[in-house]
Amino acid sequence: MGALARLRVVDLKSTTPGLLCDGGNLYLKIDPSKAGDGFVRRWIFRYRIPGRKSRDMGLGSLHEIGLAKARELATQYRELLATGIDPIDHRNAKRAETAAAVTVPTFDALAESYLAAHRPGWRNPLHAKHWESSLQTYASPIIGRLPVNVITTDHIMRVIEPHWTAKANTMQRVRNRIERILNYATVRKFRDGDNPAQWRGRLAELLARPSKLSPVQHHAALDYKAIGAFMTDLRQRKGIVALALEFTVLCCSRSGETRGATWSEIDLTEKTWTIPSSRMKAATEHVIPLSKPALAVLEKVRQITTDIGGPVAASQFTFPNEVTGKPLSGHAFIKLLRRMGRDKVSTHGMRSVFRDWCGEMTNFPNDLAEMALAHKVGNRVEQAYRRQTGFQKRRALAEAWANYCSRPVADAKVLAFGKP
Repeated sequence: MGALARLRVVDLKSTTPGLLCDGGNLYLKIDPSKAGDGFVRRWIFRYRIPGRKSRDMGLGSLHEIGLAKARELATQYRELLATGIDPIDHRNAKRAETAAAVTVPTFDALAESYLAAHRPGWRNPLHAKHWESSLQTYASPIIGRLPVNVITTDHIMRVIEPHWTAKANTMQRVRNRIERILNYATVRKFRDGDNPAQWRGRLAELLARPSKLSPVQHHAALDYKAIGAFMTDLRQRKGIVALALEFTVLCCSRSGETRGATWSEIDLTEKTWTIPSSRMKAATEHVIPLSKPALAVLEKVRQITTDIGGPVAASQFTFPNEVTGKPLSGHAFIKLLRRMGRDKVSTHGMRSVFRDWCGEMTNFPNDLAEMALAHKVGNRVEQAYRRQTGFQKRRALAEAWANYCSRPVADAKVLAFGKP
């Protein structure tokens, strides 16, 4: 075994790669760091049991374990060797006992914990509901009751594979959510090793690429030349939902932005609608210039809510439910479009109608149209400049769009980019 305690404190600062022996099976291993900015020093307990190969047992870095502690550990492991016990096997057994004493949660339990941890950071409350419903439908029946540390790729395939061909987009989201929950389990030390739900290098070898199965389905949209006839029909419909949909088309806004609009966001003096960053997809405040027809819609809805009275008149929402005063449901526009015989048209598709009209029928710059849709254009410096100079031009664009929407028959004349 040789002499013990050979190393001095000064030896610990050596910059010569290799092994420094302290005696009694204890060594300090010195290697250059991978970053090239110094050296990594680690303690090793090297031993050999008769009939077996020599083994190196890592004790930890010099930064974490000092010389005295390293010698103490080496003494303990020499005592184990003296009784015929392999130190590495002994340590692994102890770790297994400790792990067994920790209750490993089931997938369903950890999914609930994951959602509780992340829900406050999700701006859209529907996001959590989508997570819950998709996991409950597809994952829970297969892996919901399994401890997270026993879930394998075979389990994930049983969740994903039966629906992959018919519902590739949905199953992509389910797979991603399972992967994130299992990553969460690893960080919480409930499991180790590779994530069985990861795509690259694992499920990608077992399943067909989603792009080969299900082409992207874009939101259905009208031909821009038919928007005038559509708006004529829409304006003949009575009620707050019809006015909300008209306002959405005129403002080129998203459905949820309109349904969540409040009177506090509307400035009738400045003729603007300011949507706060918390309600925007890009998490950036968006100011919309209100055209004359859009302002007329606001006058009509104010009159309707006043006539109804009660919680509807007192509602903070610009387009409240006509009974409860709460926001319109996410299906309100869909149901209205069905009643109009427009089953194949989506509200979001109206933004594409605006974009097509702007590109085909006007000389307004493309960047201006993108800004009207709340799309980010250019770098941060350009975006800051446009916030200062583009708004009045956008007001002219809003008026031109509103005027076009009021024409029952499409006019082929190209609209020039006029001065605001």
